[in-house]
Amino acid sequence: MDDTAGSTTTAPDEGPARAAIPPATETRAHAAPTEDAEERPGALHFSSTVTRGTYHQCGTGRRVKLYILEGQAWTDRGTGYCAGVYNEAKDEALLVTRKEEHCEVLGDVLDGGDDVDNAAPSKYMLVIDERLDTDDYLLSSPVVKDDVYQRQQDTLVVWTEPDGSDLALSFQEPEGCNEVWDFLTEVQLHFMLNKDPNYSAADRERLRAAYAEAHDDASDFRLPAPDADNVGQIAHELRDACQLGPVRREKVIEWLLNEDYIRKLIPLFHAAEARADLAVLHTLYDIVKLVLTMNDNVLIEYLLEDDVFFAAVGMLEYSPEFPTLKASYRDYLQRQAHFHPVVEFDDPNMVTKIYDTYRLVYLRDVILARLFDDATLSILSSLVFFYQSDIVNYCVGHKRCLEQVLEIVQRAEVPARKHEAVLFLHQLCTMAKQIQLPGRMTLFRSLVERNLLQVVEYALAQRAPMIRNAGAEILASTIEYDSSSVRAYILAQVARNERTLLALLRDVLLGAYPAGFQGQIAETLRVLLDVDQEGISNSPAAQGNMLRAASDPERFLAWLYKGEMEQLFAPLLRLPRLAADAPRLPRLPPADATRLGHLAHLLCHVIETHGFRSQYYVLNAGVARHVGALLRAREKPMRLAAVHVFRTCLAAPSQFLHRHLVDIGVVGELLTLLEHEAPRDNLVSSACLGFFEQVRRDKVQCVREHLLHTHGAQLERLERVATLQPCLTALRIEPDAGAETAPADAPGESAAAAADVAAEEAASEEAYFATDDAEPLVPYGDEDEDEEAAAEFSASVARMHRHRKRTSDERDTGDGEDAEEDDGEDDDLLQHAAKRRPSPSQHAPVADDKKLTLRLSDEARQRAGAETNVVT
Repeated sequence: MDDTAGSTTTAPDEGPARAAIPPATETRAHAAPTEDAEERPGALHFSSTVTRGTYHQCGTGRRVKLYILEGQAWTDRGTGYCAGVYNEAKDEALLVTRKEEHCEVLGDVLDGGDDVDNAAPSKYMLVIDERLDTDDYLLSSPVVKDDVYQRQQDTLVVWTEPDGSDLALSFQEPEGCNEVWDFLTEVQLHFMLNKDPNYSAADRERLRAAYAEAHDDASDFRLPAPDADNVGQIAHELRDACQLGPVRREKVIEWLLNEDYIRKLIPLFHAAEARADLAVLHTLYDIVKLVLTMNDNVLIEYLLEDDVFFAAVGMLEYSPEFPTLKASYRDYLQRQAHFHPVVEFDDPNMVTKIYDTYRLVYLRDVILARLFDDATLSILSSLVFFYQSDIVNYCVGHKRCLEQVLEIVQRAEVPARKHEAVLFLHQLCTMAKQIQLPGRMTLFRSLVERNLLQVVEYALAQRAPMIRNAGAEILASTIEYDSSSVRAYILAQVARNERTLLALLRDVLLGAYPAGFQGQIAETLRVLLDVDQEGISNSPAAQGNMLRAASDPERFLAWLYKGEMEQLFAPLLRLPRLAADAPRLPRLPPADATRLGHLAHLLCHVIETHGFRSQYYVLNAGVARHVGALLRAREKPMRLAAVHVFRTCLAAPSQFLHRHLVDIGVVGELLTLLEHEAPRDNLVSSACLGFFEQVRRDKVQCVREHLLHTHGAQLERLERVATLQPCLTALRIEPDAGAETAPADAPGESAAAAADVAAEEAASEEAYFATDDAEPLVPYGDEDEDEEAAAEFSASVARMHRHRKRTSDERDTGDGEDAEEDDGEDDDLLQHAAKRRPSPSQHAPVADDKKLTLRLSDEARQRAGAETNVVT
């Protein structure tokens, strides 16, 4: 959130075509008319009231940005024009903000400048319409009588809605903020005088007088010079002044700042502390608390000055709620918390801002955490947000700042100096998480572009847990917001023939490191390998002109499956192969079990996201056969991890993976595991039952037929278990949705033909995957071979169509068996074409080509069956 809307926005455009000035009956000018205004009854002023339906807009709309507090960060909700509005139908006052492109320009205002003749004409912006419940409006908030509105600086108004959400309006000009603040003040005075039955006539008169005094610039607010005798009177007068309303409160704040009054309390505090005068110390505590609850950012910034801050913190150590106890805030801030300058800042104000940011965070999270309401904490959070945004933007905008961090890690000889550089970068990334998305994206993109990931690589290689964890958090944050840049960085390392960041992460995951740290690395790898995600880093709205190249994911995957995957999943491949007579695995060490669990879940993730490449890897490397050995592990988490892998394979749209599970005996092993765990009715049995329910729900016919033909007796035994009976019975009696309907007069021939087609398809698939492993599934960069494959595919399809045309006349006199034989030839032609590898531009999964073959074959068989019935 910016301090003012004007700091990030330009002057408003001319807007839509100027509308005619409404009739005098709809426009009422409250300001004193000039001589020209008397000649024009409909003349507009900045304070003119315009009516639309039951809504009355009090003054021209002022350009603002609307923010909402989400967590600890302010989120920009849009730019528009804001005005105070009175709803006559409901008798309520509203703060209304409308998107700037939907606001209407009524005309020029007469008081648009001091020199009306020479000043550029200002426009009266109409915010209201006859309805305020459309999408054109950013805000339509009823003004409440509670004291929830705070004015910060000259251009900010912050308040808390009745539902607890914190909102802020950042005005482009201070004059607009003044007008809206006066509107809020008048509405709240109206509440106090006319709406609250608890106010007597004397109270109302006193409030009117106080309101008039608060608006009288000549009125003075004074406090006596502080001493031990009148400190109680000072606290009482300060409390009464703050309760007279926001305008009076502003006068009090202005007087305190002009008189430097808080600094005058410091000698009194030190004297009372020296003689242990608890009565005075507790009163000073109340005074500082009152000052903070005024919720003025200028006053809080004044309290952050060195001498004032430590004195104020010292006063807050003596809480009346704990009269015999004393906090130790100053001791921690002065003796334990130290600022370590890692890089040199050209701007001295930036160093001061770093100090102030730390003090604000300590004030909010430690000292005031249990004392104040949400409004005070919101003000502190806003200041922290502003300061952190300035610090991050400064570090990103000054290249020398981040370059110094890299130079320290590369050249410094003292390890402690390098560790400070890592911690500096870690704190900078932590700050970036609290600012708006564009600033975050700019920082994390800069870390990659300026080779600061070398700092992360250095940190991950250290044995000190604090430095290692800091490096892991920096990398996790960078990948979370801009994973495509990190993948590009790895590819650049490959081009330079350097050890890659991915290899370092793999070594950490497979090495002897704490389990929690390895879990963080496993999650980082998961996000890094998720090349199909459409999250923040791939969003055009988030990146703007920083979009990644379209070929980056494919280049990364092509390199990844040339050998990196075998090294990553090497521990899984070292497991024994699944066999029917294999014994149970010995109990695994806890570190090995945790590592295998991370790898199993990572394997599930790549199967889900990497398409045909991951499927081909599973089939070619045989990793599923080794994972199947975990079904006989003694640890339940290992058995659950293995079931998770096989359920992921079952969910993949690939018949090859489904048949591979049958071929390696996984289906039977899962059924045996279910039979063993069924009496216990535990999580393992539920996971196994979920596998077979998935077979039934997804109609995986090859797995179902294998179960019925090979393990039918075992299924019947398990159906006797009450908890398993519904699922397994439904699986056994489920109709074969994939079976073809046979002609009524020739069931034997049709069944035989269907069996022949299934056998041919199976043989074709086996022949395809029996090819030389050295021949890649997708020929990257070989354009000649791609053209040859495309030409052969087109020729195959053309031969198929010529064959169909040549045999179409013969089918008029043929029988059903001849038609099915012709369809078999058609299937051969399509299968031969489908076995050709896809071009790099297509990158189509193997399963999709097979679906094409089966779909066309089904259509051919249906035509053949219909023609046979006609001939009969």
